[in-house]
Amino acid sequence: MADEYTAVKKGGLKFKGEKKKRKKKKQSALDAASAHTEQIELRHGAFWLVTTTDLLVGNMLVETASGGYLTAVDDGTVTTALPRPIDNDPDNMPEPQDIITMVKVSDTRVAFKTAFGRYITSAPDTGEVTAQTEAMGVRELWEPMMQGDGVIQFRSADKKYLCAMRPGDLAHATAESRDEPGVVFRVHSSASIETAKPKKRGDYEIVGGSLDNMEMSFTKKFQSFQNLCFKEGQTVKVSKEERRRLKEAKKAGKLHEELLNRRSKMKADKFCK
Repeated sequence: MADEYTAVKKGGLKFKGEKKKRKKKKQSALDAASAHTEQIELRHGAFWLVTTTDLLVGNMLVETASGGYLTAVDDGTVTTALPRPIDNDPDNMPEPQDIITMVKVSDTRVAFKTAFGRYITSAPDTGEVTAQTEAMGVRELWEPMMQGDGVIQFRSADKKYLCAMRPGDLAHATAESRDEPGVVFRVHSSASIETAKPKKRGDYEIVGGSLDNMEMSFTKKFQSFQNLCFKEGQTVKVSKEERRRLKEAKKAGKLHEELLNRRSKMKADKFCK
């Protein structure tokens, strides 16, 4: 009798129709993530090299060809700082003016916001690069162009490349070719490696199209929800001011500011109350 009991396979009670649960391999996934983190070389204990334009969001260090970082001074000038020792020491942090906040405007446009809360822009005629505007317009938008191995270039609204090389020299956007000296950069991000993933977001593009379409898409993006749920026969509420001011603002490179001003006068806009 004892032999019959020993022949039965031991285990928990099993009911008819019950499916076997598989154990999740949590630890192996954590080990893989930690191994991936260890392979990434950190700079100053927090910054890692960005290799795709999807991750150009948050606080960044823009390294020039000389090894110095692109820096913004409180008087609005943009220049190249002296190279710093490259190590993983958290005490060797860069200066606050060396840290630039990247604002991802669309899949093909970004904006540089300095530590003083101003945006980096390029002059339409001279190509002079400064950081004096407090609002984001067309001239504050830059097109990032990844070349591989972490090398990236930035092109202005005039299709000229951002150039900054020797420490102390002022940055400018006059280079017409991507092969000119000083137009290549490497961007280092301080965002969490585990959470720095591309996020889907609506387009913020206002560069192309007619003025009517620009204002309509701009209004739809920022107008309050109840006004977007309009019934048949109703339309989206847009500003009734003259289009002449939009044309003048577009020529002056201040279209975004003018759209913001028109939007702020709309009572239905909950973001500008």
